[in-house]
Amino acid sequence: MQSFAKALASAEARIDAIIASKLESFFELAEYEWLPSRPQSTADEPSTYVFEMITFLTAYVDSVLIGLDEAIKTRAYRSALLRINRWLMASLLFYLADLF
Repeated sequence: MQSFAKALASAEARIDAIIASKLESFFELAEYEWLPSRPQSTADEPSTYVFEMITFLTAYVDSVLIGLDEAIKTRAYRSALLRINRWLMASLLFYLADLF
């Protein structure tokens, strides 16, 4: 049983690493304007950046992890969303640091 748990942890770590790699590629293409010259009205045109990132993640996880249990997919999503959160916060702090 212990070897199965080790193999499962190894497989989950590999899934996380692959998804993280894909997300890093997505992050490199990011051209998000954190501090636009004029305020944008979200009622007229909301930014589609986060929506596109989540759509990308959903399509990738659903296509690659198609045969796996929902609990494994949920864990993979959670890990990916935590990574996205850290990246967004780091990007925001980077841009705010440039102001001061």
